[in-house]
Amino acid sequence: MPTSGNPTASAGLTGESQEGSELKAGLHPAIHVFEATKAIFATRNAEELPEVIVAAAVKVMAADAVTLLMPAADGSLFVAHALGLPDDVKKKTRIVVGEGIAGKVAESQIPAVLNGPTNGGHGRSRSSIIYPMVSGGRLLGLLTFNRSSGAAPPYADDDLDTAATLASQVMLAIENVRLIRQSAMNDKLAAVGQLAAGISHEINTPIKFIGDSTHFLKEAVEDLQTVLTKYREVCAGVREGADPAMGFEEIDALEQDLELDYLQEEVPKAIERSMEGVRRVAEIVTAVKSFGRVELKEKSSADINQLIQTTAVVTRPEYRHVATLDLKLGELPPLLCYPSDLNQVFLNLIVNASHAIADVHSKTNEMGRITIETYLEGYGITIAVRDTGGGVPLTVRDKIFDTFFTTKPVGK
Repeated sequence: MPTSGNPTASAGLTGESQEGSELKAGLHPAIHVFEATKAIFATRNAEELPEVIVAAAVKVMAADAVTLLMPAADGSLFVAHALGLPDDVKKKTRIVVGEGIAGKVAESQIPAVLNGPTNGGHGRSRSSIIYPMVSGGRLLGLLTFNRSSGAAPPYADDDLDTAATLASQVMLAIENVRLIRQSAMNDKLAAVGQLAAGISHEINTPIKFIGDSTHFLKEAVEDLQTVLTKYREVCAGVREGADPAMGFEEIDALEQDLELDYLQEEVPKAIERSMEGVRRVAEIVTAVKSFGRVELKEKSSADINQLIQTTAVVTRPEYRHVATLDLKLGELPPLLCYPSDLNQVFLNLIVNASHAIADVHSKTNEMGRITIETYLEGYGITIAVRDTGGGVPLTVRDKIFDTFFTTKPVGK
């Protein structure tokens, strides 16, 4: 063959092939980091993020096991997620800063490469990287990468560069999710703040008729005490030999003067009005407390219909002058969810519907309608929300689920 007699050409081809292989090998970590970054930053749920980080780290670092440790309230580090650790070990593991190898790395904030035999021996070597995630001198967590299968070579100092790149993306993602959650909580508190004036008015109305009813009952009790005193005087006089007829006439005259028949009819109504006012105030306060409760970090079982009813009470000041709210709530099983997040969703839907209807109401002066319907559909729960507002413009419908997107002017 012609090429076999041309050593120079053969060597040149071989050299190009080796360079190409080296280039591809050098690109692999960068490609894995790029893919990992996309996966990590696509995750907005704080509870799912640790699992996504660990899965991405396994690929980037070619690891058999990866552990993500995060700071606990007591200053120790707990296992947020791990691949290669039994569940019972994950729950029990606590790294005290300054104690043990990982604790000393956390204390020094300097990454470490460790190579040596596995605890089990069998001639296998164990290779690990412990990488502290530090921002502004503050320890945000630890990433540990372990190789023990022998399928990949032991970690070297060069691998610290890849670990550093990955750790920087992980820290950015954690901070990004924290900011999103903080923004959501700020939005929630801002919404409650905006509703505060309306809620105070909602409370003021039942408080007023509680006050009026209580004032009426006070006067009624005074009149009844006057009648009761007269009854006792007449009874005492009859016992001492007085003419009963005279006493009865005095009682009849007093009852007519104090309108006892009227009191007998109106006192129960006043008590009922007071009880209704108390119930209404309690309903509003309970709704506000429920809506404004501290967000749970874990999912909990919730009654979707109750969440909707609670939000309806809180948002009533927003819609009551422009629309009626029609709740068609079907029988639903408890749902494992984040109740606080759903409360915020329902609040946004009702408030946005109210604002949309208000724009129409200002032109037509007609009351609108907001309808919320819940029902079981197969194995899922359907929540349908409709309103008689102007609708979402076609030009922005593709953007309504973008983070922070809004069509409202600043301050509204």
